[in-house]
Amino acid sequence: MSVTKAESDWAAFKVPSLRNVAKSAPYFHDGSVADLKGAVRLMAAGGVPNKNLSPLMVDRGLTDADLDSIVAFLGALDCGKGLEQPTLP
Repeated sequence: MSVTKAESDWAAFKVPSLRNVAKSAPYFHDGSVADLKGAVRLMAAGGVPNKNLSPLMVDRGLTDADLDSIVAFLGALDCGKGLEQPTLP
């Protein structure tokens, strides 16, 4: 909201790529979730209620096995080496 000043942008964030997401704990803009499975669990349960929460954010009823599969998939997005900040001319 501080960028656009639009009330509809309250709690909107630019989100990063999922590359190396398993290596980027803690999760969310405030670091409130310590591990990836916890972050997946929170989002699968509908996220954190707020005034701009999408109606598509609902409890998906995922099992622990489902969560483990999603975490394994996200872990597969590891690029194998750290990302290096390029030197710009």
